[in-house]
Amino acid sequence: TELYAAYMQSYAQKLGVTSQQADIDRIILNPDDGSISAIKLADGTELIGDFFIDCSGATALLSEALAQAAFESWNHLLLCNQRIQVTTVADTMLKPYTAINAQAQGWLKTTPARFKNNVHYLYSDDFMPQEQAHNFFTQSMAEHKFSNIHASNFRLGKRKKFWNKNCLAVGAAAGDFGDLILSRLHLVQSGILRFLE
Repeated sequence: TELYAAYMQSYAQKLGVTSQQADIDRIILNPDDGSISAIKLADGTELIGDFFIDCSGATALLSEALAQAAFESWNHLLLCNQRIQVTTVADTMLKPYTAINAQAQGWLKTTPARFKNNVHYLYSDDFMPQEQAHNFFTQSMAEHKFSNIHASNFRLGKRKKFWNKNCLAVGAAAGDFGDLILSRLHLVQSGILRFLE
């Protein structure tokens, strides 16, 4: 994903797009119609525009600032809202597939990469307390050297309106289907192509 993002950034810059890395302080709305009029950055800079694409991930910073930003939750269907993830040393024999294994509570997903494996444990804290899940996960990883253990929560589902006022949500800002699918890049690309049509 990082390599793809870097490629797309380089490609866009060659076409004259300006790239700026910054934290968002707040979204400024038009008082007349409730659309986005500007994005205020942490350094005080205001980015004024006519149209905005929300690719801020599951936090959906732009979309959530708008009225009628309804979200259709699917958590009751897939029963997972928590994620624990680590990075391990790559296997000697690189596996050409991602493995998703059902556990007593949730799923364990291992995605091999060239120099590392990304391992995710997905579960619902409605059925397993976070401490118990953490203990289970670390025991499952006992035979592996791992680093950067990270826990987060998420909500499965999609935005009821992908295009709301002058903002288009793409990728995880439009919907999050969890780590059980491997099509996030496709969803971003196909969302942009549908918008352009």
